[in-house]
Amino acid sequence: DTSSVAKIALQAKQISAGVTTTTTAALQPAPFGLSRPEQKSDPQALMSKRVEAATKAMDVSKQIVRRSVDFEDDRLLRKLLAKGLKHDRQWQHSYQEYCTARGVTEHDEKHQDRGFIATFIEQNLANSINQEWAKKILWSRPQDAGRERGERRERRERKEKKRERRRRASGSSSGSEDAAPSGVAVPPPPALDMPMMSMYGPGMPMGMMGQMGPMGMMGPMGLPMLGDVGMQTMAEDDPRARKRPRAERAERAEKGKKEKAEKGGRARR
Repeated sequence: DTSSVAKIALQAKQISAGVTTTTTAALQPAPFGLSRPEQKSDPQALMSKRVEAATKAMDVSKQIVRRSVDFEDDRLLRKLLAKGLKHDRQWQHSYQEYCTARGVTEHDEKHQDRGFIATFIEQNLANSINQEWAKKILWSRPQDAGRERGERRERRERKEKKRERRRRASGSSSGSEDAAPSGVAVPPPPALDMPMMSMYGPGMPMGMMGQMGPMGMMGPMGLPMLGDVGMQTMAEDDPRARKRPRAERAERAEKGKKEKAEKGGRARR
């Protein structure tokens, strides 16, 4: 082949003239992940970068808190603190540490002033600003607040209605208990039917008839008959026997008045 011969002749001339050409071999690609040399990192520098990033994030969160919270609104600040203590354990722990660092033994938020609460919220709300309880307070719309007030009012009304029903039920039950004794008819006392006593003692023969004494029928030994004694005591205990003479006296008095009135009318005629 003339072309290959020409090239060989050209290379021979160059070699004889002292001209050399060097060709660089193609670099083979390194395995995956080893193409770049490893760079040694300083752990102290890495830590400082992390601290700086965390500080910037905290500053941003504090700016968001300052824009979202009106630190002059005492009611809002106390509501945030109370809801956080109720729903967030991290918030509770931070509040305890805050009180301990300030030398405050009374942890009840109701006894703290507005400046004390505002400082705590400014320092710690950034960590809990994305919690549900904080979102409901900070970004609740006016219509949501009105809806919540309406729901609270409805719950209060339902409780009052239940209490009123219980009062009425208890009043009706007590009234029925009081009215029951007056409505129930009292049965009359049982009649005292005395059995007929024989003139003679039990088992007494006809020949040993007792004698009549001043106290009634007397027995053979001069003792009163049992039947007479029983009749006398029962008659004395019978209240109806006491009422009969009074009734008879009243009837007699009325009759006497009527007779006097009739006599007076005749005399006038």
